[in-house]
Amino acid sequence: MIRRYLRPLKRPMTVAVVGCGGTGSHILSGLTHLHHAVQALGGQGLMVVAYDPDTVEAHNVVRQRFYPGDVGQHKCEVLISRINRAHGLHWRAVPRTFAEGPGIPNFDLVIGCVDSRWGRAEIRRMITSGPCARTRFWLDIGNARFPDGRFGGQVVLGEPSNLRNWRSRRTGRLPIASELYPELTNTRLAEDEQPSCSALESLKRQDLFLNALLAQHALNILWRVILDCKLDVIGVFLDASSHIVNPVYAEYLAQAGD
Repeated sequence: MIRRYLRPLKRPMTVAVVGCGGTGSHILSGLTHLHHAVQALGGQGLMVVAYDPDTVEAHNVVRQRFYPGDVGQHKCEVLISRINRAHGLHWRAVPRTFAEGPGIPNFDLVIGCVDSRWGRAEIRRMITSGPCARTRFWLDIGNARFPDGRFGGQVVLGEPSNLRNWRSRRTGRLPIASELYPELTNTRLAEDEQPSCSALESLKRQDLFLNALLAQHALNILWRVILDCKLDVIGVFLDASSHIVNPVYAEYLAQAGD
């Protein structure tokens, strides 16, 4: 068991959500529950900044948390505006990439909801040696279609090697997703998926409820860290087609990040 404290006592927990599409839209919705739960525990809640330069297209309504009336608007602005109105919050939307948009140097958590190698490489650069190099945790969420047609994905919570996490060397820094699986950020490899332009193509690439399933597992991992102040399971591998979930245990990975 590895102890970590993710919930600040005297300020809101700062969270960046990079990508507001299939998984990111579900993550943002779930973060509102975490916000109120943290407040119930005596904390200051969450301050979320959402990044995504894309606009809503008609086929996004099938798998993502958008409505037909949202088509043509920026994804992050639609979602954050809706959340702020419903919950009385002041979360921020940045309709640009994480690298282009203004960031906070010391995010407590960056949640990556991008499936491109370039996007993940940009997140890694930003939180290890870039403007956000005091980020505490990186939660990477990705999905894929296996060669045999099954759908699945992974969730991995890690501590980037940066100025903020150097103290973690005493207990073993948890490796980030790109350290465990270098191919995730290898931009020399071809991208596995191309953007789809129809609902049917979208469903052929990603299962209907895969994004929501991955988001729920990711949010539950965060909740356990916030509530228990310890890391036990820090990731999952999900085979949505066969309903199989394999956990990733922190104790087996802590030394791998040193």
